[in-house]
Parts: sequence; C-alpha cells; structure tokens
Amino acid sequence: MKDYDNIYDELTAQWDGLLESIRCEAVDLKYFKHLIFDTYHFIKNDFKGDSIPRDRLELYKYICQVSYSLSTEYIFGISKSESHVLHACTMGLEFAVENGCVGYSDNPLIIGLNSIQSGFYIPEADMTTYESFDKDFDKHVKQWREYYNEDEE
Repeated sequence: MKDYDNIYDELTAQWDGLLESIRCEAVDLKYFKHLIFDTYHFIKNDFKGDSIPRDRLELYKYICQVSYSLSTEYIFGISKSESHVLHACTMGLEFAVENGCVGYSDNPLIIGLNSIQSGFYIPEADMTTYESFDKDFDKHVKQWREYYNEDEE
C-alpha cells in the first residue's frame, strides 16, 4: 500500500520549489510535465469524496499559485506555446481537485478551461501513461505554435 502522506509531502515540496523556479525564471520543461503527471495520479488516487481534504489544501494552493504565475510571467527557456499549455494543464489540475478526474476518457486531464464555450468539446490529455500525456501535450503545443506563429525549436 502506498504511503500517500509521504507522496503528498514530496509533491507539495516539488510544487513549492517549482513556484520558486518560475519566479527565478529557470524551469525544466520535462520535470514540470512529470510533476503534472504525478500530481494528477496522486489526486485521482488519494482525493476521495466531493471536496479536497483540509490536510491537502497546501498542495492545491501551490498548484493555484503556479497556475497564476504562468498566466502573468514570462518563463526563460520555455516558449509561449509551451507556457500556454503548461498553464492549461495546471488549470486542469485545479479542476481535478475541485471536480474529480472527470472528462471524456478514462484518465483525462482537462487542458482547455481557459478557452471552452458552453456545449463545445473540452480539450483534454490522456493521463493513462506518461507517454500518452506527453504526446497530447506536444499536440497542444503544436496547435498553439500555429496560433502564436512560433517556429519549432
């Protein structure tokens, strides 16, 4: 059986560290994506019921602070498109905390909350494996690169 208290402590510390990295403009994209993936599965497996447990609020706080930072700050070494999709993923984690891991597929991470309209498809990433998430992440980055007229790196 997994020790969810230790996993929670590790994830909370990592999100806190990520927040500091964003403020210092030094973020490792691969690390960030793995943190999103690991956090999604923690939320899916640990949070039960229709609200976040009070003893888990600190993790949610850091996710929200990182999400806000992504919406307001330029991050060195990460393209505007990658930053946009990272922001959408952090908003998806907020949604997962608030509403559960729900969507069209079995393991969905909603990644389009900032651009959905009522009655339309909500973009999501398949969180079944890290590889499926990475593929969907890259697909969304490509779409935003076209929107922002960015060259691929």
